[in-house]
Order: sequence, then C-alpha cells, then structure tokens
Amino acid sequence: MRPKPKTNFNELFGFKYDPLTETSISGVSPEGVDLLDQLLSFDPRQRPTVEQALSHPFLEFYHDPNDEPTIEPLIDEHEDAVCSKEQWKATIWRMIEGFIPPSWINNDTTDNS
Repeated sequence: MRPKPKTNFNELFGFKYDPLTETSISGVSPEGVDLLDQLLSFDPRQRPTVEQALSHPFLEFYHDPNDEPTIEPLIDEHEDAVCSKEQWKATIWRMIEGFIPPSWINNDTTDNS
C-alpha cells in the first residue's frame, strides 16, 4: 500500500501554520501540531500508541501515568487461523450460540407496556 501524501494543515484546518517556525499561530502550539501530525498519519502503523500519545509533550499537563488505566491486549485464538469460508461461518455461529449476555442486560426494571 502506497501512503498518500500528507494533507496540508493549512488546507485541513483553515489556518496558516508554518512548521519551520516555532511561533504559535491561531492558538495551536508547535507541540500540538506535532501531535496532530502523528495522530493523523495516513498509515496506521506510523501512528503513536495510546501510551505514546499520552506521553507526548502537548499532553504533558494532563498525563499522569499513575492515573491512566491500562488493559492487557485481547487474545484472539482465531487471529492466525487459516479457515475456509464455511469453517469461518461455523466458528462464528458456535460463538454466537455460546454467547452469554451480561447479567445487567436482563435486569431491565422499567415496564413500558
């Protein structure tokens, strides 16, 4: 996949910004523009992770590593599976049949009748 050329921030946001200067224009700091540049990268593999984005200098005021919940990555046992279309259908159907809704879904106490 060939990456698209970056969109000019001047065109995208309707204000003039010269990335070669360190002067803040239209209230956006160079750090803010840098974070936007990284987050809006066309190639998702080049975008920062959540942890990287939160530790960016632009968000330094809000960043508190002790107060930011994290979660372990989801492990999908089917991620690397090589299956035919029919096998995928059967696998998905088994998953649907085995689904147990959370208990709070069935605790609807309002009666709309």
